[in-house]
Amino acid sequence: MKSLGPLTRAESTARISLVVYSSLTLLATAAAANAKGYLDSLGELTFVLLVAAAGLVVAHFWAAVLAKRLQDMQAPSGGWLRAEAIHSSSMFLPGLLLVGAAWAASLLVDDFEAAVTLGMCTLVVALFAYTWVGGGSEDRRDDLLWALGTAAVGGLVVVFKVLI
Repeated sequence: MKSLGPLTRAESTARISLVVYSSLTLLATAAAANAKGYLDSLGELTFVLLVAAAGLVVAHFWAAVLAKRLQDMQAPSGGWLRAEAIHSSSMFLPGLLLVGAAWAASLLVDDFEAAVTLGMCTLVVALFAYTWVGGGSEDRRDDLLWALGTAAVGGLVVVFKVLI
């Protein structure tokens, strides 16, 4: 991460991978936290998901700083640190979407489990759209297949949540 300007192709690829990685991790976190009645309110789930998302941001940021330091044999510049902090913070967005969707779903259904499942489904649909639109290749069919594959992975987590 060099600047706060337009992203290079490598930076864009890294950002996409962070969003996909954090989305799938937070889906699994929601499934695990909601399993077997460990949590029974959206407030508790919100806390768990937002702390997990913050943990992902901090872990990625620190790993990137450490890798940069080890690679360059000197401390990263302030500009690099700012750009990396912004880049790393993209991992928080799926957590906000999942929590917001679960709260919105709770207005429609009066069941905690159903609201969480609908929130998770919303994140899977958003992940599908993000990876399809972000594909950007000349072969849109190929982009669609990759997006469907990504959604299938997220969907498996939702199915696992429903079955446990």
